[in-house]
Amino acid sequence: QVQAQVAGAAATKPGYWAAPGGGGNGWGRWRYSATPTKRTTQRSAALVRTRVEPKTFFANERTFLSWLQVAVIIMLLAFALLEGAAFQEGHGGLASAARVAGALMGPVAVGFMVYALVVYRARTLQILRREAVRYDDQVGPVLMVVALASCCGAAYGITLALALTRPA
Repeated sequence: QVQAQVAGAAATKPGYWAAPGGGGNGWGRWRYSATPTKRTTQRSAALVRTRVEPKTFFANERTFLSWLQVAVIIMLLAFALLEGAAFQEGHGGLASAARVAGALMGPVAVGFMVYALVVYRARTLQILRREAVRYDDQVGPVLMVVALASCCGAAYGITLALALTRPA
């Protein structure tokens, strides 16, 4: 008799439906859409509730363009170091140090561009699918900064070593 009362109370409450294995009394909680007769899964209920605004796509595009801007600046710096070394031919090893620094920064800039494109495409697909995921990247920016810092550190080290070994 107690179980019949619990079952009757659960059946009259909105949002409760008979679900096998849903609980000790055979009743479980189901998510449902606007009509209480339609059962839905948690993912499809999230799809119904989620509305993607156009500003989300624009924010993703702005982030992509921001990463590309950084990549272009790094690439221009690499080109300047490679080209500027041609005007310093009479200064000994410093010209070769500038060339090495430019040669190290070029691939880092290309890495920034590839990273920006991959993340942009992945986030666009996540937004279109309305996936409930984290849109921030914990690893990518850290790796890019480490690559750029190591490149700059190596260029500084080479330049400093050549400047200290050069006769005054």
